[in-house]
Amino acid sequence: MFPSVAGKSRLSGLPAEQKQESQGPPCQAKPENRFGNDPGGRLCGLGFDGRRLLGGGGGPLLAAHRRLARRLGLSGVAIVGFVPDPYAYLQHADLFALPSLEEGSGSLSLLEALQAGVAVVASGVDGIPEDVTDGDSALLVSPGDAEGLAVALERVLTDPELRRRLARRARETFEARFSAGALADALKAVYAELGFESGRG
Repeated sequence: MFPSVAGKSRLSGLPAEQKQESQGPPCQAKPENRFGNDPGGRLCGLGFDGRRLLGGGGGPLLAAHRRLARRLGLSGVAIVGFVPDPYAYLQHADLFALPSLEEGSGSLSLLEALQAGVAVVASGVDGIPEDVTDGDSALLVSPGDAEGLAVALERVLTDPELRRRLARRARETFEARFSAGALADALKAVYAELGFESGRG
């Protein structure tokens, strides 16, 4: 998500072709959607006028999500489909939202967000709580809870200190658990438990 918080946009560093996809008119939701159970409409109603970007892949729901955004009047939402290099977006994002209804541990998109050091809001479902801790390295909400998701997004977007802390802990979590060095250390520990000494063939 790339909101223009307090008049400051974070889109300026995007590659030119991606920046063009990300710009557009301020976010405008239809009045009936501004404070309902639609998280995007709620945030528009609160005055967040930047684009929200979703790299949703090329799955069967992509067209349906685009139609839903149009129906809700979310003119500031860009659903861009598959993104070959998500880091180009993530490094400029204020937050990363993963409102999955089901998700295994080691979600690639979640790990990419952690690596980029972006504040995370995600569903506390299946394997996600194995990878991040609610209130520490992410804010977790119940799957399918649109109101809870909107509240969590609003908290992160309106609290700069919380956003910075979550972003810092996201990066630290990646380094401690999912980086190449961390995985090598874990593998070394497994071999040690099996009786193999380090450095010997």
